[in-house]
Amino acid sequence: MAGIRVSKAEMATRVDTILSLVLSGLRRGEMCRFVTEKKPEWGISTRTLERYIARATVQIEAIAAENADRRMAVAQTKLLDLYKRSMNIQDYKTCLSILKEESKLNDLYPAERQEISGPEGGPIEYSDAKQRLRDRLAKRRAGREDGAGPGGDDE
Repeated sequence: MAGIRVSKAEMATRVDTILSLVLSGLRRGEMCRFVTEKKPEWGISTRTLERYIARATVQIEAIAAENADRRMAVAQTKLLDLYKRSMNIQDYKTCLSILKEESKLNDLYPAERQEISGPEGGPIEYSDAKQRLRDRLAKRRAGREDGAGPGGDDE
């Protein structure tokens, strides 16, 4: 329905409705069906629905970022309070532990290097793992063809 404009208030209401649908786990096709069946007065195209979904997604991302910032601030405040209490009772070991935790939280340490290796420090043989997986899948398929149910013999 080209050319039909809605007010900002109506747009916000529609995006809130779509936001609720996104948060409840509906997929695009289900949202399209919902809009067609439950909101025929909207008279919107699939493209317009996509724009509403995009706006709802932006709102979700903004809320998530705000909550992450809030959680970080709460964690830092708690650490600061714990540090003050530990310092007041001259518990320096706990103070040091709190400083380490705060430094980790603020990403002040360089990333830890982790090395993964195969048996006796050798390389990881992933081609062997691929073959074992293929063999297991073939064994399961053969079991189904023989009349055995799913979840037959596993190694």
